[in-house]
Amino acid sequence: MALYAARTMLVALTVVCIASLMVRYWYPGVTYEQTFEGPRFRGLFSKPAMMGAASGLLLGLGLFVSWNWGIKVIALASSLPCLLLTGSRTFWAAAMVSMGVAGLRYVRWRWSFLPVGAVLIVALVCIGIIADIRMTSQEQARLFRQDSIETFSGRTTMWTQALQRYWEHPWLGYGFTAGGAALDEEGRKGAVVLSVKSPSQGAVTLHNGYVQALLDSGAIGAAMYIGVIVSGLVCFLRYDRGKRYAAEFYCLLFLAIANFGETIIFGAAVLHGVWFWYLSVLALALASTPRSALPGEQQAGDSRIDADIRESGSPLSAYPSAVRRFPLVQSREGCP
Repeated sequence: MALYAARTMLVALTVVCIASLMVRYWYPGVTYEQTFEGPRFRGLFSKPAMMGAASGLLLGLGLFVSWNWGIKVIALASSLPCLLLTGSRTFWAAAMVSMGVAGLRYVRWRWSFLPVGAVLIVALVCIGIIADIRMTSQEQARLFRQDSIETFSGRTTMWTQALQRYWEHPWLGYGFTAGGAALDEEGRKGAVVLSVKSPSQGAVTLHNGYVQALLDSGAIGAAMYIGVIVSGLVCFLRYDRGKRYAAEFYCLLFLAIANFGETIIFGAAVLHGVWFWYLSVLALALASTPRSALPGEQQAGDSRIDADIRESGSPLSAYPSAVRRFPLVQSREGCP
């Protein structure tokens, strides 16, 4: 089931990214949001951050999901332009770090993963030099948003004030989604990048899921919030001994890192929010599953029937109770 869920997510995000690029080609004004830093690509979403989250997730799914290489190439070819066009440094950094960590953890020749990646980057730079691809200083500033690097587009001002207001309600916070209301007008100006044409203004968020948790639910809620995220990552690292969940680990780590610059892990009202909670349940289920039921695990003194079951590619069929209790954890062997 986990493999089919990852493949479904890959197909859905690929369709969205391809459609966003097509609409950008024919109707570019529809796919851009006007901000104080200039136009930013949002695709078919209401905000550039949502496009950045979707394309960043698709990048990892395209790299690590076990499937036909043709489909994976299409996914990668559609995710990279979308991720670059958003101009979101948060998701760029989250994608790069998550790729490196997942590669070291799951790629068979892991110690050659990073050098190969570095060689590819150098090769791309060399191709750009040979092809005489140049960017003006204005184009570089627009792509990397250099004017806002010092304050992270006003985030530092907002976070400083948010942490000061936190001490007024340190244990239970201001209430779910109400943390942004604690900011004064100056803090809100740092928090909100107002859009001229965006249909989605919504409530003020703090552009940091962890600070948002502190103000919304106080120290108690934030500790539980962070505990769920950390527990999911630890469970993948500790219990995925068969190394079957590389794509899921990448996605969970990507969302956890991106959550420092955007309030990504917030609720279950958007696709990447639902995907996070699914990944958390999957990771925690791995920790609760008997070792004999985990894919890739081999116990000393296995019976002949257990060996036959493993060879047939259906190791969970010998453990019907595990299948009933943990339907999310199944072997990926034998899947088309």
